[in-house]
Amino acid sequence: MTYNRLSNNLKSKLRAMRKNSFENYVSTLNRYDNSIWKPIKTTRKPVSTNPPLRINSPTQNSWAQSDKEKADTFAKHLADVFKPHEEESDDELPEYPQPPTQPVAPIKPITPKELKTAIRLLHTRKAPGMDLITPTMLKELPHRGILLLTYLFNAILRLHYWPLSLKVAEINLTPKPGKDPTEVTSYRPISLLPTLAELLEKLILCRIDPDHTAKDWIPQHQFGFRRAHSTTQQCHRITHNPQGPPQQRILQRSFPGCQSSLR
Repeated sequence: MTYNRLSNNLKSKLRAMRKNSFENYVSTLNRYDNSIWKPIKTTRKPVSTNPPLRINSPTQNSWAQSDKEKADTFAKHLADVFKPHEEESDDELPEYPQPPTQPVAPIKPITPKELKTAIRLLHTRKAPGMDLITPTMLKELPHRGILLLTYLFNAILRLHYWPLSLKVAEINLTPKPGKDPTEVTSYRPISLLPTLAELLEKLILCRIDPDHTAKDWIPQHQFGFRRAHSTTQQCHRITHNPQGPPQQRILQRSFPGCQSSLR
């Protein structure tokens, strides 16, 4: 009798707590800070399913249902798709003149203040890699942790050696929209690198980007993989180039409606 009474009392308290929490959440929603649209977007998302995978191999033609069978199927498919190129022998390679060697300037060491700024700019909701270190963990590091991480990054730059643990990525397979979810080829692999590796890459990029910008190594007509450059701007460059009537004729011949739509 005592157990049933305490159990019913606990259940009633939990129901009241959930009710009060829901009422407080609803009372804070408004249409000015987009908080009212967030739960609606969540409910409109398609329900994710976990269908079996078809195993198409010379030895078997069955279905992979367990997590281990699916992981083995995806691993075999990715290993077949992402194969390294065949190495050519030295006899088949053409002989190119060797460029003169130039002295390599030392890389500017990373300071704790710079590392703190880079950590503060990390996105909190970013998924971690295999080490499960999230940006929130890095933002909560004390000053001693920042110093130790600075020593580690500077040692990597000084020795010119990238640790193997920072190269291992966790691969998540996302289904492509409109594709058959039972086929292995209907999934897109997404690699999640460790947060420390991406943080170090950003710090190295800050040292490489001003170098190639100052020396103008990248030509002006290169728009791919460049910040603030897109295909739309490339079309504008080809169309409105004052020294390019032949380019405009080629553009008109290839895309007849491009000139009229850009005017």
